[in-house]
Amino acid sequence: MRRAWKILIGVLAVLVVIVGGAVAYVLNIDANAYKEDIEAAVQEETGRALKINGPIVLDIGSETVFRISDVTFANADWGSRPQMLTVGAFEAEVRLIPTLFGAPDITRVRLSQVDALIETNEAGVSNTDFTKPGAEGEATEQPPADEPREVEAPEGGPITIPILRDVRIEDITATIRNAQAGTENTVRLDHLTLTGEGADSPLALDMQGAFDDLPLLLNGTLGSPASMQDASTPWNVDVTGDLAGVDVAAKGAITEPTKGRGFDLSVSAVGQELAELAGKLGVDAPKVGPFEVRTTLKGDSDEDLAAEDVTVDIGAPDFIHVTVGGRVASVTKVAGIDLQIGVEGEEIGNLSPVADRFAAQTIPDMGPYNIAMRVSGDLGRGISVTGLDAALGKASLVEVTAKGGVADVVNTSGLDVSLAVRSNEIGNLSEIARSYTGQGVPSLGPLDLAARLVGDLPAPGREGKVAVNDLDFSLGREDLIRLTATGAIGDAVNASGLDVRVAATSPQIGQLDPIAREYAGQGVPSLGPLDVSARILGGIEDGLGVEGLDLALGQEDMIRVTAAGGVADVLARNGIKLDVTARAQEVGNLDTLAKTYAGGQGVPDMGPLDLTLSVEGGMDDKLSIPTIDLDFGRDDTVRLTANGTVDDALKGAGADLAFTLVSPNLGVLGEATGGAVPAIGPVNVSGTVKAGADEPVTLKPFQAKIGGSDLSGSVTADLREAVPSIVAELSSNHFDTGDLTGDSSSGGGASSGGGSAGTSAGTSPAGGSGADDGRVIPGDPLPLDAMKLVNADIAYKAGKLIAAGSEFDGFELAATLQDGSFSIDTMKANVGPGTLNGTVSLDASKTPAPLSIDITGDDMDLGLLGGAAGLKGKLEGPLDLRIDLQGQGNSPREIAAGLNGAFSTVVVDSRVRREAVEDAMGPEMARLADVLFGNQGEWVVVNCTLVDYKVTDGLMEANALFIDTDVSTVTGDGEINLKNEELSMGLKPQTGVVSIPLLLTGTLGSPSVIPDPGKTLLSIGGALLTGGGLTAAVAALSASLPDDHPCMASAEAAEKKAAAESEKSAGEKVLDAPSKILEGAGGTVKGLSDGLNKLFGQ
Repeated sequence: MRRAWKILIGVLAVLVVIVGGAVAYVLNIDANAYKEDIEAAVQEETGRALKINGPIVLDIGSETVFRISDVTFANADWGSRPQMLTVGAFEAEVRLIPTLFGAPDITRVRLSQVDALIETNEAGVSNTDFTKPGAEGEATEQPPADEPREVEAPEGGPITIPILRDVRIEDITATIRNAQAGTENTVRLDHLTLTGEGADSPLALDMQGAFDDLPLLLNGTLGSPASMQDASTPWNVDVTGDLAGVDVAAKGAITEPTKGRGFDLSVSAVGQELAELAGKLGVDAPKVGPFEVRTTLKGDSDEDLAAEDVTVDIGAPDFIHVTVGGRVASVTKVAGIDLQIGVEGEEIGNLSPVADRFAAQTIPDMGPYNIAMRVSGDLGRGISVTGLDAALGKASLVEVTAKGGVADVVNTSGLDVSLAVRSNEIGNLSEIARSYTGQGVPSLGPLDLAARLVGDLPAPGREGKVAVNDLDFSLGREDLIRLTATGAIGDAVNASGLDVRVAATSPQIGQLDPIAREYAGQGVPSLGPLDVSARILGGIEDGLGVEGLDLALGQEDMIRVTAAGGVADVLARNGIKLDVTARAQEVGNLDTLAKTYAGGQGVPDMGPLDLTLSVEGGMDDKLSIPTIDLDFGRDDTVRLTANGTVDDALKGAGADLAFTLVSPNLGVLGEATGGAVPAIGPVNVSGTVKAGADEPVTLKPFQAKIGGSDLSGSVTADLREAVPSIVAELSSNHFDTGDLTGDSSSGGGASSGGGSAGTSAGTSPAGGSGADDGRVIPGDPLPLDAMKLVNADIAYKAGKLIAAGSEFDGFELAATLQDGSFSIDTMKANVGPGTLNGTVSLDASKTPAPLSIDITGDDMDLGLLGGAAGLKGKLEGPLDLRIDLQGQGNSPREIAAGLNGAFSTVVVDSRVRREAVEDAMGPEMARLADVLFGNQGEWVVVNCTLVDYKVTDGLMEANALFIDTDVSTVTGDGEINLKNEELSMGLKPQTGVVSIPLLLTGTLGSPSVIPDPGKTLLSIGGALLTGGGLTAAVAALSASLPDDHPCMASAEAAEKKAAAESEKSAGEKVLDAPSKILEGAGGTVKGLSDGLNKLFGQ
């Protein structure tokens, strides 16, 4: 036991020696020896130099004294001055033991001659940023954007107050400079004192300074230092002041100020305007008017410090007036919030300058606003808004109200708000809309919208879902148009779950015309009333459907359209099931509307319209038309009927449509439309169009009766390939092309004037390049490319075909078009007792396109062919025709320039009615023909006519030109150059013994016929002594015709007759006075020249 005590005493002795030595060491420390270490540590930590120029005094004892002077702290490298902070002197006396083991107990503080600079450069960097050069800031880990936000309430911490006994701070200056904002402010503290007479006496607070030119004043008393250590004695606070124009006050008591417990302190801040102070700090704050903030702080700052009787009143109603009242159970934890908030203003547009300044967006003048709501809850568990009652605007413009609440404002969930929007006239918003969107709002009438919004708004990690319940919408007025919608939307955020009934009614849809023109650039015709209703179901992703569609538009004295049914998916255009009708008593009643709204194209008076059709299916599968029933027009004008079905309208497959077209005379269309429609009729066309899936389209059977003509057969069109093909098998018992032009043979043929033969010399045929350059043969390109767009195989037979007045019996035609190569493989017909056969080919697949024509006609009746020239009944006799021509080119002119082959015609025992000659050549040439051919009656009898040309590279050379009558004979030779259309022909007519040579020169477009003066006398003399050149003609005929041809006999007989007459009267004619012979010849030449020139328009 004694040993134990000795050991314990020894240990205690050692401890006493150690502690005593340590205390003795500390008490004898020289703080100045560590000055450089302190400066280096600050340099290492901040990157800035700290200089302690004065001595450091550290007197450790029961009341420890620390004193320092002449201290500087360097500014940032970019700073406006070298030093950020200078301190003249600082001294603090602290009671060591209480401070170490309790609340800080400071008996004395002295601070003077302080000059601080806090500045921010133009890049926004502050000199309070002590990050060392090259050091990387620690990145704060942020949660992924798609994760839900978790808002944590701040942890409660005590608000401790040190025990102060004697404080004096003076001559303090702080400069705040912001290069970005261009501001500089100075905070000056002339003095701040806190003094008392003893430990049990209250402390007097006195502060005087300025913020620029605004005062900084605080005065009042604080509890005694002794009461700060005695929890049974409240530490009183009674302070008032003026902080830069804000009157502040704090009055009450704190039970344990050193531990931040037992607050019962009323605080307040009252001022006229914070904008001036904010502007000095570089904050662009709006002027809102006077403000008042009051509350009483109760409780413990380390647990729950409550803000009771919170009162906030900011601004005035002429701009914005904000009020807040209530309590916060825990300010430190932001919990137990229960505040009633109100915001009001006389005109929301008055906030426009503020919105423009901070959001670059103005606010229109829409009227007063008033918002009231209760905000309650905890920051950690959710802050809710209940009792929301908001109103904005006025009914004369637009009024918006909202009532309800939000369960969690921070996470925007638990929305339950009833919304209403009302306007007496939506068009009153037009001016506002134009200024913000550039588009006005039409004056449609009143607006009334009501709905309840329930759900969660989208947030990070959550899609959100807001339902629109109890939707009730109406817009417009009954005398113009009224739109309504009722129902609900399951998810407005994702546009799904719609179940809305919509309707629109209008007594006259055309009343919207001015509005539509102004806002859509397209008018609305006055079709009549509109009445439509439907139910909209589904959503964007699941399919937006329409059920129960019931549409009626217009009226039958104009047109009335109805539609009933629905569409399962409007956006995908699938699931369509509609019944549609269109009816009009007279479609011509739409004429004015059509001219107004369809680019000037009117609608003729064609009669009534009655259309019924049903549509089923969609764009993804097939769109079928199970029913088509059309009845259009009248029997006395034009009537079209069609009925049937289409299995797949998108592919044009599965069609089975029967149609008829009936008209007494299609000329009524010309009268109705103002266009040139020939008087064709009566017309009766009927047929059936069919098209199966992946099958050609067929028109079979097909029957047509047009005037006295008929046409029947079938047409098949295969549209499945890139180049469609057409196969047609058609036939007629009787077909007159005049029935297609209103000029059928039954009407007496062509009009007087001889048809095309009467064209004046020097005038090109209509169309083509010839009309521009005087050429007859067109230079326009042939439609060679168009010939490659379709393939065709056409077969046609006609018992009688009348084409342009020419009549053919037993006509047959077989033509093909394949890959641009066109050919008529068969063309044959009977023309009276004779026949016509031929083939034609043109190959557009080659460049230049080759052309071949091979036509033979034997013993054809000229009377039946003459109708093409308007000479029906004026020509009689048989015609032999041979055409064998080949060429190539891309236009008729190119082909003609390189033609090769032969062309010949022979007519025997024929006659021409004199009026035909006059119709074709004019009265002068008719009289000349009378002289040349000795005509004295109605007919000119022609024994033989032969025209025979050889064609070589576009040059037509006459093998034989011969016309023989009972009175005269005409022979000729020469050439026609098709390259330039120049004529170089010689004609030698012979009447009796007189032969007057003629020259045919010029061009096809401008020919000239004159006597050949160089050959006239020689011809007269030769004619007196010889057969007048007929011998040469006979030789030419012999080369062109067989010996037994009738024309050979005619030519030989003419030759012998001329020779005999020459021998018989030669002496008498030679003895006649030469002047009379020449005079007679000259008169004949003049008459002939005048007649020929008259013929060609000279």
